[in-house]
Amino acid sequence: KKQIVLAIGNDKQFKQLCFVLKLASLPKNEKFSSNTMRVKNRTALFEIIKKEIKKHDSESIMKQFIEKDVPAGKIKSVKEVLNNKQLNSMKLEEKDQFNEKSTRIKSAIFNINT
Repeated sequence: KKQIVLAIGNDKQFKQLCFVLKLASLPKNEKFSSNTMRVKNRTALFEIIKKEIKKHDSESIMKQFIEKDVPAGKIKSVKEVLNNKQLNSMKLEEKDQFNEKSTRIKSAIFNINT
């Protein structure tokens, strides 16, 4: 099982999330009708969403989220991130004083000149 992070920031995204999870009536509920109300009722909303997401495997639910423009992502382990071929150009491999290989992702904030 994989954890998923949601980044719902507006009513349209929330409606799309509810569509995917077959919770069409949820946006009409006064407790969840606006972002302010969703934040205020976060604990109750979390339980409802968690229950529905658990009915799916992470691959299928992520595919549906992507198709409906729901901002979400699977949380990956460090190993999964480092093995992602799309990040090969960002990998920085070094050896320490004990000749042990270390791999990390180059920072986007700092310019690394080697």
